[in-house]
Amino acid sequence: MSNPDEATVLNNLFSHANRWQQPWQVVPDADMADLLLVTANSSEELAGWHSDTGGFTQDRLICYSQQRPQEARWHLRRPPQGQTPSPLEFTILLKEISQALALATPAPTGLQPAPRPRAQPFDWREKLKILIVGSVGSGKTTAISTLCGDKVISTEAAPSDQTQLHKQSTTVAMDFGTLALNEDTQLHVYGAPGQRRFDFMGEILIQKALGIIILVSNAASDSIKELNYYLDAHREFLANHHAVIGVTHNDVSPTPSLNEYTRALQARGASWPIFKVDARQHGDLMQLVTTLLGSTIAHG
Repeated sequence: MSNPDEATVLNNLFSHANRWQQPWQVVPDADMADLLLVTANSSEELAGWHSDTGGFTQDRLICYSQQRPQEARWHLRRPPQGQTPSPLEFTILLKEISQALALATPAPTGLQPAPRPRAQPFDWREKLKILIVGSVGSGKTTAISTLCGDKVISTEAAPSDQTQLHKQSTTVAMDFGTLALNEDTQLHVYGAPGQRRFDFMGEILIQKALGIIILVSNAASDSIKELNYYLDAHREFLANHHAVIGVTHNDVSPTPSLNEYTRALQARGASWPIFKVDARQHGDLMQLVTTLLGSTIAHG
Protein backbone atom coordinates (compact mmCIF):
# COMPACT_ATOMS: atom_id res chain seq x y z
CA MET A 1 0.00 0.00 0.00
CA SER A 2 1.57 3.24 -1.18
CA ASN A 3 -0.18 5.59 1.27
CA PRO A 4 1.43 5.21 4.73
CA ASP A 5 -1.47 6.97 6.49
CA GLU A 6 -3.97 4.50 5.07
CA ALA A 7 -1.67 1.63 6.00
CA THR A 8 -1.56 2.90 9.59
CA VAL A 9 -5.37 3.13 9.79
CA LEU A 10 -5.82 -0.40 8.45
CA ASN A 11 -3.14 -1.72 10.79
CA ASN A 12 -5.05 -0.19 13.70
CA LEU A 13 -8.24 -1.94 12.58
CA PHE A 14 -6.45 -5.28 12.35
CA SER A 15 -4.84 -4.62 15.72
CA HIS A 16 -8.32 -4.50 17.25
CA ALA A 17 -9.27 -7.69 15.38
CA ASN A 18 -6.25 -9.38 16.94
CA ARG A 19 -8.21 -9.48 20.22
CA TRP A 20 -11.19 -11.35 18.77
CA GLN A 21 -12.05 -14.91 19.69
CA GLN A 22 -10.83 -15.83 16.20
CA PRO A 23 -7.93 -13.36 16.02
CA TRP A 24 -6.54 -11.67 12.92
CA GLN A 25 -3.08 -10.20 12.58
CA VAL A 26 -0.93 -8.44 10.01
CA VAL A 27 2.22 -10.34 9.04
CA PRO A 28 5.36 -8.75 7.56
CA ASP A 29 5.67 -11.01 4.49
CA ALA A 30 3.15 -12.26 1.90
CA ASP A 31 4.59 -15.78 2.20
CA MET A 32 3.29 -15.88 5.78
CA ALA A 33 -0.20 -14.62 4.91
CA ASP A 34 -3.48 -16.44 4.34
CA LEU A 35 -5.00 -13.41 2.59
CA LEU A 36 -3.65 -10.37 0.80
CA LEU A 37 -5.25 -6.91 0.96
CA VAL A 38 -4.49 -4.91 -2.19
CA THR A 39 -5.47 -1.54 -3.63
CA ALA A 40 -7.01 -2.25 -7.03
CA ASN A 41 -9.36 0.10 -8.84
CA SER A 42 -10.21 -2.19 -11.75
CA SER A 43 -10.56 -5.84 -12.69
CA GLU A 44 -7.30 -5.60 -14.60
CA GLU A 45 -5.38 -4.35 -11.55
CA LEU A 46 -6.94 -7.05 -9.39
CA ALA A 47 -6.03 -9.71 -11.96
CA GLY A 48 -2.39 -8.68 -11.61
CA TRP A 49 -2.45 -10.05 -8.06
CA HIS A 50 -4.47 -13.15 -8.87
CA SER A 51 -2.91 -16.51 -9.65
CA ASP A 52 -4.43 -20.00 -9.57
CA THR A 53 -1.04 -21.73 -9.63
CA GLY A 54 1.05 -19.46 -7.43
CA GLY A 55 0.51 -16.51 -5.18
CA PHE A 56 -3.05 -15.77 -4.08
CA THR A 57 -6.21 -17.19 -5.58
CA GLN A 58 -9.24 -14.95 -6.05
CA ASP A 59 -10.88 -16.00 -2.78
CA ARG A 60 -7.69 -15.04 -0.90
CA LEU A 61 -7.61 -11.42 -2.08
CA ILE A 62 -9.28 -8.47 -0.38
CA CYS A 63 -9.78 -5.62 -2.82
CA TYR A 64 -9.49 -2.17 -1.21
CA SER A 65 -11.10 0.32 -3.59
CA GLN A 66 -13.89 2.89 -3.89
CA GLN A 67 -15.78 0.78 -6.42
CA ARG A 68 -15.98 -2.98 -6.27
CA PRO A 69 -14.51 -4.75 -9.33
CA GLN A 70 -16.80 -7.46 -10.64
CA GLU A 71 -14.21 -10.18 -10.04
CA ALA A 72 -13.58 -9.23 -6.40
CA ARG A 73 -15.03 -11.76 -3.99
CA TRP A 74 -13.92 -9.71 -0.97
CA HIS A 75 -14.10 -5.95 -1.01
CA LEU A 76 -13.41 -3.24 1.57
CA ARG A 77 -14.68 0.17 0.54
CA ARG A 78 -11.91 2.73 0.30
CA PRO A 79 -13.26 6.08 1.59
CA PRO A 80 -12.46 9.47 0.05
CA GLN A 81 -9.09 10.96 0.91
CA GLY A 82 -8.85 12.12 4.50
CA GLN A 83 -11.58 9.78 5.74
CA THR A 84 -11.16 6.45 7.48
CA PRO A 85 -12.69 3.09 6.53
CA SER A 86 -15.86 2.13 8.38
CA PRO A 87 -14.92 -0.10 11.36
CA LEU A 88 -18.34 -1.75 11.04
CA GLU A 89 -17.87 -2.60 7.35
CA PHE A 90 -14.40 -3.90 8.19
CA THR A 91 -15.76 -6.07 11.01
CA ILE A 92 -18.57 -7.51 8.85
CA LEU A 93 -16.10 -8.30 6.07
CA LEU A 94 -13.68 -10.19 8.33
CA LYS A 95 -16.54 -12.12 9.88
CA GLU A 96 -17.77 -13.20 6.45
CA ILE A 97 -14.27 -14.21 5.38
CA SER A 98 -13.80 -16.25 8.57
CA GLN A 99 -17.03 -18.12 7.93
CA ALA A 100 -16.14 -18.81 4.29
CA LEU A 101 -12.66 -20.09 5.19
CA ALA A 102 -14.09 -22.34 7.89
CA LEU A 103 -16.54 -23.86 5.41
CA ALA A 104 -13.78 -24.32 2.82
CA THR A 105 -11.39 -26.20 5.13
CA PRO A 106 -10.28 -29.31 3.17
CA ALA A 107 -11.22 -32.72 4.51
CA PRO A 108 -8.38 -35.04 5.65
CA THR A 109 -7.00 -37.47 3.08
CA GLY A 110 -7.69 -41.21 3.20
CA LEU A 111 -11.00 -42.84 4.06
CA GLN A 112 -13.65 -40.21 4.58
CA PRO A 113 -17.13 -40.41 6.09
CA ALA A 114 -20.14 -39.49 4.02
CA PRO A 115 -20.29 -35.72 3.54
CA ARG A 116 -22.47 -33.81 5.97
CA PRO A 117 -24.55 -30.86 4.84
CA ARG A 118 -22.77 -27.62 5.55
CA ALA A 119 -24.47 -25.03 7.69
CA GLN A 120 -25.21 -21.81 5.88
CA PRO A 121 -23.10 -18.89 7.08
CA PHE A 122 -24.94 -16.28 9.07
CA ASP A 123 -25.88 -13.40 6.77
CA TRP A 124 -25.26 -10.26 8.80
CA ARG A 125 -26.64 -8.05 6.05
CA GLU A 126 -30.05 -9.74 6.19
CA LYS A 127 -30.38 -10.11 9.93
CA LEU A 128 -29.17 -6.87 11.47
CA LYS A 129 -31.69 -6.00 14.16
CA ILE A 130 -31.21 -4.15 17.44
CA LEU A 131 -33.59 -3.11 20.21
CA ILE A 132 -33.50 0.15 22.17
CA VAL A 133 -34.92 -0.04 25.71
CA GLY A 134 -35.22 2.46 28.51
CA SER A 135 -37.67 4.18 30.80
CA VAL A 136 -40.21 6.80 29.77
CA GLY A 137 -38.46 10.01 28.74
CA SER A 138 -35.04 8.44 28.24
CA GLY A 139 -35.06 9.42 24.55
CA LYS A 140 -35.86 6.18 22.68
CA THR A 141 -38.32 7.66 20.17
CA THR A 142 -36.10 10.67 19.58
CA ALA A 143 -33.08 8.39 19.12
CA ILE A 144 -34.81 6.27 16.48
CA SER A 145 -36.02 9.38 14.64
CA THR A 146 -32.49 10.81 14.73
CA LEU A 147 -30.99 7.58 13.40
CA CYS A 148 -33.59 6.70 10.79
CA GLY A 149 -35.03 10.04 9.68
CA ASP A 150 -38.40 9.75 7.99
CA LYS A 151 -38.16 5.93 7.80
CA VAL A 152 -39.85 5.54 11.18
CA ILE A 153 -43.09 3.95 12.35
CA SER A 154 -44.17 5.17 15.79
CA THR A 155 -47.09 4.17 18.01
CA GLU A 156 -47.58 7.20 20.23
CA ALA A 157 -50.63 7.79 22.42
CA ALA A 158 -51.64 10.08 25.26
CA PRO A 159 -50.51 8.49 28.55
CA SER A 160 -53.14 7.43 31.04
CA ASP A 161 -50.96 7.21 34.14
CA GLN A 162 -48.47 9.48 35.92
CA THR A 163 -46.45 9.64 32.71
CA GLN A 164 -48.80 12.44 31.62
CA LEU A 165 -47.12 14.68 34.19
CA HIS A 166 -43.93 14.52 32.11
CA LYS A 167 -44.98 13.86 28.50
CA GLN A 168 -47.95 14.60 26.25
CA SER A 169 -47.50 11.29 24.42
CA THR A 170 -45.62 8.05 24.90
CA THR A 171 -44.87 4.86 22.98
CA VAL A 172 -47.47 2.16 23.65
CA ALA A 173 -46.41 -0.63 21.26
CA MET A 174 -43.10 0.07 19.56
CA ASP A 175 -41.04 2.43 17.44
CA PHE A 176 -39.45 1.05 14.30
CA GLY A 177 -37.06 2.46 11.73
CA THR A 178 -34.45 1.37 9.21
CA LEU A 179 -30.94 2.73 8.94
CA ALA A 180 -28.68 2.25 5.91
CA LEU A 181 -25.21 1.51 7.28
CA ASN A 182 -23.80 1.35 3.75
CA GLU A 183 -25.04 0.51 0.27
CA ASP A 184 -25.45 -3.17 1.17
CA THR A 185 -26.38 -3.15 4.85
CA GLN A 186 -29.73 -2.21 6.39
CA LEU A 187 -30.17 -2.06 10.15
CA HIS A 188 -33.62 -2.59 11.67
CA VAL A 189 -34.00 -0.50 14.82
CA TYR A 190 -36.83 -1.23 17.27
CA GLY A 191 -37.78 0.77 20.34
CA ALA A 192 -39.68 -0.80 23.25
CA PRO A 193 -42.25 1.11 25.33
CA GLY A 194 -40.94 2.60 28.55
CA GLN A 195 -44.05 2.14 30.68
CA ARG A 196 -43.73 -0.92 32.89
CA ARG A 197 -47.17 -2.23 31.93
CA PHE A 198 -45.91 -2.67 28.36
CA ASP A 199 -42.83 -4.69 29.34
CA PHE A 200 -44.24 -7.70 27.50
CA MET A 201 -43.62 -5.84 24.23
CA GLY A 202 -39.91 -5.75 24.99
CA GLU A 203 -39.93 -9.54 25.40
CA ILE A 204 -41.52 -9.84 21.94
CA LEU A 205 -39.34 -7.28 20.18
CA ILE A 206 -36.06 -8.64 21.53
CA GLN A 207 -36.51 -11.91 19.64
CA LYS A 208 -33.70 -12.39 17.06
CA ALA A 209 -32.07 -9.08 18.02
CA LEU A 210 -28.28 -9.01 17.84
CA GLY A 211 -28.06 -6.83 20.94
CA ILE A 212 -29.67 -4.00 22.87
CA ILE A 213 -29.03 -0.33 23.51
CA ILE A 214 -30.12 0.76 26.98
CA LEU A 215 -30.91 4.47 27.27
CA VAL A 216 -30.85 5.92 30.79
CA SER A 217 -31.93 9.47 31.58
CA ASN A 218 -29.61 11.29 33.95
CA ALA A 219 -32.62 13.41 34.87
CA ALA A 220 -34.43 10.41 36.40
CA SER A 221 -34.85 10.38 40.16
CA ASP A 222 -32.71 7.23 40.42
CA SER A 223 -31.04 6.61 37.07
CA ILE A 224 -28.74 3.84 38.33
CA LYS A 225 -31.79 1.98 39.64
CA GLU A 226 -33.35 2.38 36.18
CA LEU A 227 -30.23 0.90 34.58
CA ASN A 228 -30.29 -2.06 36.95
CA TYR A 229 -33.96 -2.62 36.15
CA TYR A 230 -33.28 -3.09 32.44
CA LEU A 231 -30.19 -5.19 33.04
CA ASP A 232 -32.27 -7.46 35.28
CA ALA A 233 -35.20 -7.53 32.86
CA HIS A 234 -32.93 -8.71 30.05
CA ARG A 235 -30.54 -10.82 32.10
CA GLU A 236 -31.29 -14.01 30.16
CA PHE A 237 -30.81 -12.29 26.80
CA LEU A 238 -27.56 -10.65 27.92
CA ALA A 239 -26.09 -13.98 28.93
CA ASN A 240 -25.47 -14.60 25.21
CA HIS A 241 -25.75 -11.16 23.63
CA HIS A 242 -24.20 -7.72 23.92
CA ALA A 243 -25.39 -4.38 25.21
CA VAL A 244 -24.25 -0.78 25.11
CA ILE A 245 -25.52 1.96 27.42
CA GLY A 246 -26.26 5.57 26.54
CA VAL A 247 -26.80 8.17 29.27
CA THR A 248 -29.10 10.96 28.06
CA HIS A 249 -30.24 14.36 29.40
CA ASN A 250 -26.81 15.22 30.73
CA ASP A 251 -27.62 18.88 30.05
CA VAL A 252 -30.44 18.64 32.61
CA SER A 253 -28.45 16.76 35.24
CA PRO A 254 -24.66 16.21 35.12
CA THR A 255 -24.85 13.47 37.74
CA PRO A 256 -24.45 10.56 38.14
CA SER A 257 -21.11 10.59 36.37
CA LEU A 258 -19.97 7.87 33.99
CA ASN A 259 -17.61 6.66 36.73
CA GLU A 260 -20.60 6.09 39.02
CA TYR A 261 -22.38 4.09 36.34
CA THR A 262 -19.22 2.10 35.69
CA ARG A 263 -18.90 1.25 39.37
CA ALA A 264 -22.54 0.14 39.41
CA LEU A 265 -21.86 -2.15 36.46
CA GLN A 266 -18.72 -3.53 38.08
CA ALA A 267 -20.73 -4.31 41.21
CA ARG A 268 -22.91 -6.52 39.01
CA GLY A 269 -19.91 -8.14 37.35
CA ALA A 270 -20.81 -6.43 34.04
CA SER A 271 -18.59 -4.40 31.74
CA TRP A 272 -20.86 -3.04 29.01
CA PRO A 273 -19.60 0.07 27.18
CA ILE A 274 -21.26 3.26 28.42
CA PHE A 275 -21.36 6.73 26.82
CA LYS A 276 -22.92 10.12 27.43
CA VAL A 277 -25.19 10.83 24.46
CA ASP A 278 -27.63 13.39 23.15
CA ALA A 279 -30.54 11.56 21.48
CA ARG A 280 -30.82 14.45 19.02
CA GLN A 281 -27.24 14.04 17.77
CA HIS A 282 -26.76 11.50 14.98
CA GLY A 283 -23.05 11.09 15.70
CA ASP A 284 -23.69 10.21 19.36
CA LEU A 285 -26.17 7.51 18.41
CA MET A 286 -23.99 6.07 15.67
CA GLN A 287 -21.27 5.62 18.29
CA LEU A 288 -23.70 3.41 20.24
CA VAL A 289 -24.73 1.49 17.13
CA THR A 290 -21.22 0.85 15.80
CA THR A 291 -19.94 -0.13 19.26
CA LEU A 292 -22.78 -2.61 19.73
CA LEU A 293 -22.54 -4.14 16.27
CA GLY A 294 -18.77 -4.22 16.33
CA SER A 295 -18.75 -6.16 19.61
CA THR A 296 -21.54 -8.48 18.48
CA ILE A 297 -20.04 -9.34 15.10
CA ALA A 298 -16.51 -9.70 16.44
CA HIS A 299 -17.37 -11.92 19.38
CA GLY A 300 -20.56 -13.64 18.22
